[in-house]
Amino acid sequence: MSDSPFVGPRPFETEDRDRFFGRTRELEELFSLIIAHRAVLVYAQSGAGKTSLLKAGVIPRLAQQAYKVLPPARVHGLLPADLTIRRKMRADDTGRVSQDARAALPTR
Repeated sequence: MSDSPFVGPRPFETEDRDRFFGRTRELEELFSLIIAHRAVLVYAQSGAGKTSLLKAGVIPRLAQQAYKVLPPARVHGLLPADLTIRRKMRADDTGRVSQDARAALPTR
C-alpha cells in the first residue's frame, strides 16, 4: 500500500476510509439526511465523488453506529420530460406556468 492518500482513478472503498478526508461537511449532511429519511437519492455529475463519499464515508459511519446498511444502487436513465418540466414549474416562485412549459407538457 502506498503512503499517498489518493487511490488513483477509482472510487474509495470501505477499506480506504482511513485515507478518505476533506468531505466532512458533505458527509455530515448526507448522514443526517439518511437518518431523517427512508430513502435518499445522491445525484451529481460523473466523477464528483458520490461513490467514494458513500463507500468510504457514509457507509462506514452508519455501520459504526449499528445501522443495517444495504448496498448502494445505481439508477440509470433520464427523467421523463414531463416530470422535469413539472419540477421546474414547482420551482417557479410566482406559481405561474409559462406558455413554453405548458406547451411542452404531454396531452392526456
